[in-house]
Amino acid sequence: SPQSRCHPLTVSLQLFTDPMALDWPRFQHYARAVRAFLWEEDDNISVETLQALSRHRPHGGPLLPHLNALMWCDNREDCTAFLPMFLTPSIRELHIKSVFLNPDATAELFGHAMHTCASVEVLELRVKAPQKPRGHDPVIDGALAKYFHALTDLQEYYGDIILSARCVEALGQLPKLETVELHVMPEELEAAIATPASLTGEFFQPVKMLSLNTPILGASSRAFLAAVRSSTLGEVLITADLPADALTVQKHMQALAEAAYKDSLKAVHVEI
Repeated sequence: SPQSRCHPLTVSLQLFTDPMALDWPRFQHYARAVRAFLWEEDDNISVETLQALSRHRPHGGPLLPHLNALMWCDNREDCTAFLPMFLTPSIRELHIKSVFLNPDATAELFGHAMHTCASVEVLELRVKAPQKPRGHDPVIDGALAKYFHALTDLQEYYGDIILSARCVEALGQLPKLETVELHVMPEELEAAIATPASLTGEFFQPVKMLSLNTPILGASSRAFLAAVRSSTLGEVLITADLPADALTVQKHMQALAEAAYKDSLKAVHVEI
């Protein structure tokens, strides 16, 4: 829509610490015009400013009520808790990037987003941690799975958060999801293909581009690729942390050749 193409309003809030000194009616007037908010550096907004805005924003409502796109890139541990005040029902693109996500604050964030921000069409969740986690975080995962279930308009999901079978199942049932990036451990892939969503034959049915990242290629990744029921899947990217021998790769190619999307598949990329 024309509104979603509006240029983002750039505002410096770095030195704002006194909420009583702010002309709130004027702030709200301009806040209603903001369609995109891009937070790309930690020092874009100070923690003190976030605290002041959180405590004193009028009526406790969203700061930018007509926001369409939010990009939150912040690596400070204590800032995730402030993100909910930027969420609004009008958001269609939500990008969250950090090197650290506090589990409790992040779970609370997804719980809030499920009720406040459920019309998202593009979702990106990236955690550039110093060390790659060995599995999903159970605190974050439970809330994220519920959020995924609520995103019936989601068309694109990108993320390097390790997902459980529960999250994969939720994504696999979404009716409009066309592009999906999955980071999943082998045991969770096995569990995912045993879920009701997979067994009913509607697993990732609308997907056109699938990226699968798992530590090692094997029976679980091969079975998952075979379980995808899309008839329009055109591109598959398979990424593994550990090397795979030629026979393993050949078995995966055979699974793709026999899959429900064998006639629509145009490109396969394997990175190992």
